[in-house]
Amino acid sequence: QKLDRQVLSEHAQARLQAEVGTLSEQLSCIGQELEGEKRKVHLFEQQLATPGSGGGSDGGGGGSQKSAERLATLEMQALSEKQRADLASLRHRQSREVAEQLERRNAELEERFFELMRKLL
Repeated sequence: QKLDRQVLSEHAQARLQAEVGTLSEQLSCIGQELEGEKRKVHLFEQQLATPGSGGGSDGGGGGSQKSAERLATLEMQALSEKQRADLASLRHRQSREVAEQLERRNAELEERFFELMRKLL
């Protein structure tokens, strides 16, 4: 009986470790994606801070129109990058919550199983 419990516990532990490994890989991937997005946002912010980096003016209002269009484009890209980073953060948080719920549920199931084993034996 004690050996059965130990074997079942080891099996459950192995499953949990495999799941934790999978979630860790996902977390690492999301973290890398988030870092890349942060770098992109930083580059966009730097481009916004340097007004002359988009080329020279064409004389008259053409340069200011191009700058305004470029600024609008960069702002949309920065917003998009921020949304992606927020989504990655949300997915990470959700994955962590799911892992915690699965661990609690697994512990409950193991406990119930051992109770049933005790009643049967």
